Amino acid sequence: MIDRAGELVRKAHRGVKNDDVSKMFRTPEYQEAARLLKEADPSSIEPLKDQLRSISLRPFSTFDRPQVISGKIGIVEDVANRRAGLLKAMGWYPEFSQVNLAQGRILLYAPDDNLFDGAALYPY
Repeated sequence: MIDRAGELVRKAHRGVKNDDVSKMFRTPEYQEAARLLKEADPSSIEPLKDQLRSISLRPFSTFDRPQVISGKIGIVEDVANRRAGLLKAMGWYPEFSQVNLAQGRILLYAPDDNLFDGAALYPY
């Protein structure tokens, strides 16, 4: 529902002529988007966002301000090292002799390409 509401708002916005955004709010597309968002109630899932990462794996800093690449690398390496430590403590850390890296996957993270500011959480 939220995705559909976003599509409708974009459609309503594309129909705006002469930068008169106030007319967008009266379009049938915008009205339907508002109805969908009210029904979906995206704010009801907002409290779940903090449950996706344990406190022990929270980065010591964020990427919300300009940093040199070495600072970003340090943040990511710190989280990766703490995660490895937790896995070792739980006995889940794989021994490299048992790992076939040719058969695995690699996780890449591009902090400059992410929407960490939360603006994309709720496209309304």
